[in-house]
Amino acid sequence: MCLTILTAPNSDELMEITKLIEEKKIEPVVSQVLPLTEAVKAQEQAATHHTRGKIVLKVADEPK
Repeated sequence: MCLTILTAPNSDELMEITKLIEEKKIEPVVSQVLPLTEAVKAQEQAATHHTRGKIVLKVADEPK
């Protein structure tokens, strides 16, 4: 059985989530950080449904 959950962007909810993260009340689980050039690999990994947490695509290095 496959369960599909559909969501829509909600800026108020995203702001509240950001606040909770910044206050260290919740902590997102990140399983991998991959460069944007490996987006296909990230999608393939996510499709297996065996990834705990989120896969983050890194767009660019932070400026120094």
